Formats: sequence, structure tokens, C-alpha cells
Amino acid sequence: MSAEEEDLLATIEAIRRLDSRLSPLDGVILAAVTLDIADDTRSFARLFEVEHALVIRAAHELTEQGRWLDVVERQARTQRTKVAISEAGRARLADL
Repeated sequence: MSAEEEDLLATIEAIRRLDSRLSPLDGVILAAVTLDIADDTRSFARLFEVEHALVIRAAHELTEQGRWLDVVERQARTQRTKVAISEAGRARLADL
């Protein structure tokens, strides 16, 4: 396992410890955005080989539940949604 993969897994675990309601997919999405690995749902889905619809649903829930993410841009035709860590999310993630 590479150092980048180890960092990603450690970040996912740390994020999920912050809120027990976060699913594994939620943790991966938040880690990917935090570590600048992927900031839109289509890229995330392709990179992590997850159905785009599942990523869109999880990202939407992260914008509502706990306000972890903010939607930056949404493309109507492709449903690609660009996200960023919200101010509330940054405050929670500050100690990572």
C-alpha cells in the first residue's frame, strides 16, 4: 500500500470518528474533497468506481445533514455536482 493510500484511509477513519452517522461512502467523499483528490461527483465516481447516482445522493445528504459540504456548481445535463467543504465542515475537520 502506498503512502497516499495510507493517508487516505487514515483520513477516512478520522472523519468517520467525528460523526457516527457518516457512512463509509460519506467518509471517502469528505476525505477526497479534503485531500484534493476529487471535488466533483463524476470524477469521484470514476476514480473510486462507485455508481454516480450513489455519489450524488451521498453528496446531497452531506450538504443537508450536518452541512459538511456546499454545492459549488451543478450541471443539469450530466448531474455532475462540484462540492467544497462548508464552513461548518471546515470547523469540524480543523483538528485532523
